[in-house]
Amino acid sequence: MVIGNISVKGIVLPCTYYGAFEKLKIAIVNHSPTAIISMGLSSSVHRIRIETTSKNIMNGKYPDANGYFPEGVLIKRDASEFLKVNSNSQKIVDILE
Repeated sequence: MVIGNISVKGIVLPCTYYGAFEKLKIAIVNHSPTAIISMGLSSSVHRIRIETTSKNIMNGKYPDANGYFPEGVLIKRDASEFLKVNSNSQKIVDILE
């Protein structure tokens, strides 16, 4: 899909912790994106919400599709605890809505 002069590629990741990481890594290698916008679903959120900070830890509220239920598992051992976005999150929400 092309929006304006920007090519946009969407992929659907599996609802599994490790399967999603593997599929995302492959997509990044295949498409060499300039930016990545990751979206998901939450039963407690009823509109578009862009996360502005992520934690380098897997904590599940529920088991994933494979039954895996992480509690305090590091995603990447040599990374910082938090990762902040470097974009205007509200502008992204406005565009998507």
